[in-house]
Amino acid sequence: MAQFAIMRTRKLKSGAAMRGLERHNERLREVPGADPDRARDNQIIVGQDEQLNDAFARLTEGQKVRSNAVRAVEVMMTFSPEAPPKDLQAWVRDNRRWLEQEFGKENLVKLYLHMDEATPHLHAVVIPIDPKGKLNCRHFLGGADKLSALQDRYAVAMKPHNLERGNKGSKARHQSVKKFYSLIQTPTIEQLPPPKPLEGAKAYRDRLAPVVEKLNANFAQAKIIGEKLRQKERASRIQKAKAKSADRPKESIGKKILKAKNQERD
Repeated sequence: MAQFAIMRTRKLKSGAAMRGLERHNERLREVPGADPDRARDNQIIVGQDEQLNDAFARLTEGQKVRSNAVRAVEVMMTFSPEAPPKDLQAWVRDNRRWLEQEFGKENLVKLYLHMDEATPHLHAVVIPIDPKGKLNCRHFLGGADKLSALQDRYAVAMKPHNLERGNKGSKARHQSVKKFYSLIQTPTIEQLPPPKPLEGAKAYRDRLAPVVEKLNANFAQAKIIGEKLRQKERASRIQKAKAKSADRPKESIGKKILKAKNQERD
């Protein structure tokens, strides 16, 4: 089964949005699905000593910033939850290298590793300063072709970790940011917590009930998606067969009459 490299982007257009993201990433407010007991394993890899809005002010000093300009880009990176990389630190290192190559080392102002949710993942924040020194998000994310090429390059960077890109050119839309958060918070069978010391069978079953319910919902959704894909594949095969039939040269009426007469003579 293919294991995927997952990368999503989100644009931030206000100082308030940037402050809210910073509070979320640094766990300064409650985060649904995050385990407070595991928050100590989270890391701030880049940007420990500077707040996000201060970094923005530093990099855009002297520029006139439009009120609707994209001030920052959040880049979220993870992997198929059932197949984590063998070397997580190497995965983090390669993601950081890719971010610096794509957006510029100076533009990468925040990078967080979150270990307190079901699937480890990274949140990066980039101030989109182009090679001319101007705030210019379109230089990096302007249009479908650039976004697709960005996904291509990310997949190449993640290949050493046995992660690959999703189907290129498919009509399926990329997962939204909301879907991304849903994915990283979805437990897998391997992540079911073990029984606690002296915990009875009923108490253990009751404690697992919400987790199992979420797993069952996830499996049911996968079954529905699989059936929809099969229906689309069948429709596509029928459409191709019709198109192929339409492309075949048709006999003229004259040829058909001549053919019928020859058959009568025979």
